[in-house]
Amino acid sequence: MQGISNSLRISLSGLQLAQRSLSNASNNISNVNTEGYTRKSIEQEARVIGGRGAGVVETGLSRQVDRFLELQIRSQQGAHGRSQAVLAYLEDLQGLVFGNPTDDATGLATFADTFATKLEAAAADPNDAAARAALIWSAKDLFEQVSNGAEMVQTLRRDADRRIASLVEEVNTTLEAIHKINLDLKRSLDSPDLLDQRDRLVMDLSYKLNIQTYTQDDGSLSIFTEDGQALLEYEPRVLGYLPAATVQRTTTFTALKVFSPDEVDPATKEPLDWTKGKTLVGRGVRAELPAELAAMPGLQAISPSLEGGELGGLLHVRDRALPDLDDQLVEFGRLISHALNAAHNDANTLPLPSTLEGSRPREDLIGASVTGLSGKAYLQVTAGATNVYEIDLDAATSADDIVAQINAFDPGNITATLNPGEGLKISWTGAPPAGGVSFAVANEGPAPATPGAITQTDDAGHTWTYGFAHFFGLNDMVGWNQGDPADLVIRADIAADPMQLATAKLDVTTNAGTLEGRMGSVGDNRGFLDLAAALDQPFRTVPRGGLAAADVSAREYLGDVINIQALRASTATQTAKTDTILVNELNLQKSSISAVNLDEEMAYLLQLQQAYAASARLMSTADQMLEELINIRR
Repeated sequence: MQGISNSLRISLSGLQLAQRSLSNASNNISNVNTEGYTRKSIEQEARVIGGRGAGVVETGLSRQVDRFLELQIRSQQGAHGRSQAVLAYLEDLQGLVFGNPTDDATGLATFADTFATKLEAAAADPNDAAARAALIWSAKDLFEQVSNGAEMVQTLRRDADRRIASLVEEVNTTLEAIHKINLDLKRSLDSPDLLDQRDRLVMDLSYKLNIQTYTQDDGSLSIFTEDGQALLEYEPRVLGYLPAATVQRTTTFTALKVFSPDEVDPATKEPLDWTKGKTLVGRGVRAELPAELAAMPGLQAISPSLEGGELGGLLHVRDRALPDLDDQLVEFGRLISHALNAAHNDANTLPLPSTLEGSRPREDLIGASVTGLSGKAYLQVTAGATNVYEIDLDAATSADDIVAQINAFDPGNITATLNPGEGLKISWTGAPPAGGVSFAVANEGPAPATPGAITQTDDAGHTWTYGFAHFFGLNDMVGWNQGDPADLVIRADIAADPMQLATAKLDVTTNAGTLEGRMGSVGDNRGFLDLAAALDQPFRTVPRGGLAAADVSAREYLGDVINIQALRASTATQTAKTDTILVNELNLQKSSISAVNLDEEMAYLLQLQQAYAASARLMSTADQMLEELINIRR
């Protein structure tokens, strides 16, 4: 009798386990296309009572997960998030700044080549008003492209900054959701479905930023940043960031901080005091400051502690990749403006002006940055008679010395002033003769005199060599809008009247020991030839955005900028492609372990059917035996 009863209990345990296994297999099959779902399996073992087998018992529901593989995927997800963020912005940069490579009419290089062509055309016939006008328009087009490129850089930085703020909110939401699952897991002890949900959220979080995780004894998950700052430890922390309202070259971005639960408003989750919290990414302007920004008070570099994930990619774009291009555009602006102004100041506008006024204020001309004055320069004054005066730069040590020499040429008539906030002004203060007064300058004279040269170091670290007129900016062609080297403008009177372009040069000779000057005619094209050559005149650059210091011309430098940006975009494309392949490969490996395989589940269903039928047959047999036994007693 007892043996039959044991057989009934054993067969019942088999039936019950088969039913639960069937339910689990059905759940697996129904979730075959559910993202993040892992295959579940019933764990079982033999039941032993009194040293004898007593059927089968379910010991738990397990997930088919490779923890080591999960960690690999999370790590690669961070790299994938970073590379995708970087690629998106560099692709935008290529299209918006450098133009479509399949369209020859767009791009900085095309506009620079057009400008060079128009310079050569104007030099062929300096009296051709149409050629001069075309030259000015091509210069404006080139300068506008540079300016728009620099402006677009700041626009993209603003977009990246706003995306950072949005991403911070997404991270906070994800941390809160993981925390709720932690609490649910504590109450339910072990729930594979909840673990699936948590893993999906953690995987999503790992795409946004690099994280480290640790499972506590109670099954809850703690999350830390790559440098060890807690994001979720028993309670979720809150990331706080305030995006900039506008973004310019000198904009200081606020710090990205992590606030503990007692530092935020429980209702709004907003920080109670922004001065508190642990700094995750410091405040500052950008990752590295060029010399001109480093010299400005109150500006500091950003030292990010985040490198991986989409957040790390956005920080790289905002603080390094985009500022690098901005630096390079600024450098190109400095090079081309210096080259063109050097050539234009070495020539004269016809008719000659009655006053010379410099564009560079006294503050830019006086100081320790002027390291050397040498050679001779010449000033021609026509006031009834023509006189050529030699300016001895060898005998000068400052701009004030030069002013004093000019004032000594013809006391009472020729006056030079250099007042604070103003540039050098050379004028005729006496009664003008009937024929009027005109001034002209030259930087070269008769041998053995050497051309005048003034060396000065600017705020960016360039050591420029100027001629006399160029140093004071007496006849500049190009200026900077609001002091921004990347925002180039043609001098207003030249833009309005291209005939104001300087083409004629003053030739200074000696005749019986007397200096004589001869001004080129309206057909003198030497000024235009010098302008055309200026684009290929090498100057020493300073390191900018990955481009080392070198002796290159403005056109060569622009080519280097285009090449390095194209290389970075290509590298970003390849990196993103590689990261995508690696993520897909790892996910494929994960699927082979964790995903539901319909063929396997169907084969397993057949096994369950057979096991169920066998247990049922056993129960039926035991029941018949029990019934026969009862009938015998009757």
